[in-house]
Amino acid sequence: MESMLHPPRTALELFKILPEGTRCQLIEDHIIMSPSPIWKHQDIVKIILFRIESYLRKNPIGKVLSDVDIYINEKNVYRPDIFFVADEQMDILGDDGYVHGAPHLVIEVLSPRASRYDKTKKKEIYAQYGVKEYWLIDPQTLQCTGFINESNSFTPLPSSQGAFMISLLDLMVHLKS
Repeated sequence: MESMLHPPRTALELFKILPEGTRCQLIEDHIIMSPSPIWKHQDIVKIILFRIESYLRKNPIGKVLSDVDIYINEKNVYRPDIFFVADEQMDILGDDGYVHGAPHLVIEVLSPRASRYDKTKKKEIYAQYGVKEYWLIDPQTLQCTGFINESNSFTPLPSSQGAFMISLLDLMVHLKS
């Protein structure tokens, strides 16, 4: 007997059947769509990725990834711009191609429509689920705002402009190429 197909019953079920490449995230059980990022955004992502990749070639302590879904829990699936998975947590890299759990480092380059989520709901969830370091970069001003996780709550790091220090990697990243 053929099994009946059922329509999605939860936001997560709907999220999972969206076409690959759909620019959206599941935030607090709501599917949030977003347009493609602006070129300044992508330029900054490229600079940061290059710096971290260069560092990891000399210090192979983990993997840096970009634009991959992170399944935090049943109500939250995020797609951060950049994140770092340390060697000791490689088990969060799923066989399905996605990440299942919180990476140690998340970096978001802010965009007008998504920045309110990056600064509030996502930040809170990342802290609760153990992201150790979180950075927000404004592509217009190059303002860098960072946070360190202390007891599942983020404590602000000193803000800077045009460069920031990733504490977990002891790596200074300058945003001008």
